[in-house]
Amino acid sequence: DAQRELAILSMRRGDMTTLSEASSQIIALRPASADGYVLRAVSEINRKQFAAAEADARKAIDVATASAAGYVQLGNLNFAQKRFSEAQSIYRQALDRDPRSNDALRGLMNTYVAMKQTDSAVAAAKVQIAKVQDNSGFYDLLGTVLFQHKKDFNGAKIALQKSAQLDRNNSDALMKLGQLQEATGQTEEAIRTYQQGASDNPHEASFHIFLGQIFQSRRDWSDAVRAYEKALAIRQDDPVAACNLAYVTV
Repeated sequence: DAQRELAILSMRRGDMTTLSEASSQIIALRPASADGYVLRAVSEINRKQFAAAEADARKAIDVATASAAGYVQLGNLNFAQKRFSEAQSIYRQALDRDPRSNDALRGLMNTYVAMKQTDSAVAAAKVQIAKVQDNSGFYDLLGTVLFQHKKDFNGAKIALQKSAQLDRNNSDALMKLGQLQEATGQTEEAIRTYQQGASDNPHEASFHIFLGQIFQSRRDWSDAVRAYEKALAIRQDDPVAACNLAYVTV
């Protein structure tokens, strides 16, 4: 409905005040649904209103005991307060309720990384992938940790390619795959990845920005201009595309 759409849009934009107002409206309209409590907890965690966030997360659990959503926010609350052992336990409870929850696995893996237990983060991803083998998000999370924290570029590439194979609309996996290919000197492969990503995800400007940056670094000025112009046609106020376009057209 309109309030839920407004809440989700506000969350994506980082507008926590509007998110709080919209989620409170959802609660007023549907007090027996977990959605409003979960969304309001997101706002409260971001604004460090921890007591209120805990109350809303627990209320979400009370009204939807089989759902992972309330547990994820309770885990996020503990993570925000650096109570990592508690967060780890709660994220596992979320995964027990929903073995396909990307948010729960992301929280668990982030907790291990924060505790400097990167191997445990990798192991957690592999355990969940063994349970749910067709989840693009799980391979994306595994590839991200292998790329950014383990520097296992080959393992990361395999995981990110699998993620993109399972869901060609997984922009995050495709962007990270392209970045990995750039980092390992596979520039032509990166170009193809970004081009395919742009084709499959026509509303995502970032692929065109990454392409523009490659062309700019190679002094392919006309290709760089076209790429940045495409990015700005999708996201008119993007500061990186606008700044880079101004540079390459001087």
